[in-house]
Amino acid sequence: MSRSVLRRFAPWLLTGGAMLLLAPLLSAQPPTGQMNAKEADTYVQQRVRDMRSGKGQISKDDLDVLTRWLAYRMTYPKAVDPNDPTPTGGLVIPAMPTLVSQAQSYILDYPTRANQPRLNDAQIQYQREFNKLMVDRLSEVMRHRLPIVRVNAARLLSHLARSGQEELADTYVAILKKNDEYTGDEIKYFALQGLRTLLAIHPDPSKPGVSIVRDPARYKNTIVALGEFITRKPNHTADTPQTEVDGFRYVRREAIRALGQVRQSVLRTNGQIEKVNGEAVMPGLLLLRVALRDGILPEPSLSERTEAVIGFCGMDTDGELDVEYAADVVGQFVRELALYRKNGAEAYSYPWRLDGARLSVALDAWKREVSTLPPSRNPKRVADMAERANDYVLSKFESGTPNDVNAEGLQTWLVSNKPKGTSLILRQPQTAVKPQRPPNFAPTTTEKDMP
Repeated sequence: MSRSVLRRFAPWLLTGGAMLLLAPLLSAQPPTGQMNAKEADTYVQQRVRDMRSGKGQISKDDLDVLTRWLAYRMTYPKAVDPNDPTPTGGLVIPAMPTLVSQAQSYILDYPTRANQPRLNDAQIQYQREFNKLMVDRLSEVMRHRLPIVRVNAARLLSHLARSGQEELADTYVAILKKNDEYTGDEIKYFALQGLRTLLAIHPDPSKPGVSIVRDPARYKNTIVALGEFITRKPNHTADTPQTEVDGFRYVRREAIRALGQVRQSVLRTNGQIEKVNGEAVMPGLLLLRVALRDGILPEPSLSERTEAVIGFCGMDTDGELDVEYAADVVGQFVRELALYRKNGAEAYSYPWRLDGARLSVALDAWKREVSTLPPSRNPKRVADMAERANDYVLSKFESGTPNDVNAEGLQTWLVSNKPKGTSLILRQPQTAVKPQRPPNFAPTTTEKDMP
């Protein structure tokens, strides 16, 4: 990356109604300015709300007026600065947080719980038409000259994923693949959030492994795009500011979280592993490589690695996945995490208690997932590793007693229970995960501490 992600981020990043002040964009600005919005009067708004409820006739004309009104008002100077004197043509222009909130109110959340009422056909049609128009309108707004406008348009675009319309995956993937002056990592971050939300939706609560992204080609393309984003190599040098490196990691973490919503550790069609350019599509393998910093540059942060392990633990166990080997990799991560905590690394930048609890929950879920496997695959190894990881390490994080962390005890167990296999997928040596030495910001260890 030629510019700091943090410096390229929007001046105001809205999160839960709060605004985080960041540095302004320093590059040349795109030319788009104010886009005239025709007023969507109360009658138009009410008719669209009737469509949303499934009671009104679908009117593309009303939807066109409303979506232009919702999106284009974000480009008015008064949306950025309420005191700006620029005429608005009689339109009432609230502040940006209100504009985003108003637009979100027209999105129908996909029902994900068994006790939630299903959307009727009219509501599904409404959401599809609304999304198509909003994607077009927000794509225009994302070419605005001001970062605050572009980023909030991207943020609103990410919220459309709550509707569970799988076609949105194409939009988000296209943003990840763009590399122009309008589409920096500050925009791609929200495309990743959209993919994360979309992939987390499962239409049938009784079949959690079935994604809302049903089209096989689209699903594969989405997984591949996330993998490419995670493994992309930045143009960092020894002189690259730490803030830029951290910004790169911050955005990449969102891609890891999104990939962690995929339920297949290995993508297969009719039993055959899917490939792209000769490379097998194995989301689980990539997540474990993030966990042990195998070939991922810059080396991932503790937070990224934690998200990778949590994501892996939520995946289905492929028929050829070596359970013992996977348990060893996850155990090595927890053991290194213990070394960080014991030696005071990232004492304030990593949420030890929270992520300790999240890892514990993830390990419990993994134990349940593998519990139905035949004894020949040794699912008990996962349970044994999880028990020791919790007793020696994670429970100490949750209780806030870092001095009681027992990295040595976990290491002793791992050495005594080395897996027989040497790769994640049986008989495929190219799927080995190669543990790397602790990165520069890790605590000092001796040679005997290394696995």
